[in-house]
Amino acid sequence: MRTAAIRTAAIRTAAFVATLTVGPLGCRAAALAYGPDATSARANADGVMSALEQRFTRVVRVPKFANARMRLARYAMAPSKLVGDTSIWTASRSTGARSERELEVFGSLVDGRYTFVTRRQSAPLPHVGDARHFIGLQALDSDDGWRWTTTVDHVVGPMPPARAADVMRALFTSAERTPSSIRVDYRAAFPRASEAFGRMLAMDSISTVMQVDGSTLVTLQIATSDLQLRERSPATPNSSVDMSSHRATTFG
Repeated sequence: MRTAAIRTAAIRTAAFVATLTVGPLGCRAAALAYGPDATSARANADGVMSALEQRFTRVVRVPKFANARMRLARYAMAPSKLVGDTSIWTASRSTGARSERELEVFGSLVDGRYTFVTRRQSAPLPHVGDARHFIGLQALDSDDGWRWTTTVDHVVGPMPPARAADVMRALFTSAERTPSSIRVDYRAAFPRASEAFGRMLAMDSISTVMQVDGSTLVTLQIATSDLQLRERSPATPNSSVDMSSHRATTFG
């Protein structure tokens, strides 16, 4: 069986999740890239952070979507097992031997919980944080061929999509310098955030190595622990943050 996968991802959501991953590298330049001036950059960044905060706040999924996620994950590489499962899809069409299936999900913050509900042809997304997820499965003309299509729209405020590219460019360009200058930059640009995250995260090491093709290999070693957090806030559960070490490597 041949399975063709096409992912049409919203550039905003993808870019901003990546921003969280390599954020310490961009520092001041990346923050200012959110807008043409400091005021606009702050408003745009606030919208992005608010949208992401909502998206991961006490997530709830209706039973239909919860079941669909499990089924799609299990049989993504064997879609013929999913076509006839009416419990998954919100829309179905068949033309001769060609079948099409659609799952449309709408997400929004409701009573302090980010709630995903299945809905066909969702209305426009009115609020920051609202999201629409579309998953489509289509039989190709060739035998046993299938195409997956995924689209995610996430409302992140007033920032135009083109600004996402500016932010990512600033992030990766900022990595082309010495580790010591990166540390000085993020501590000076975000003193309160550095102090707050420092209760759980420690940037053990930063390595930047210029490659022969002009790119920069960046390696971050980050340790997590809740020891400082529990010292300052004794009521914090012991298992809130596991002690661990993480290594992330990226090319810029």
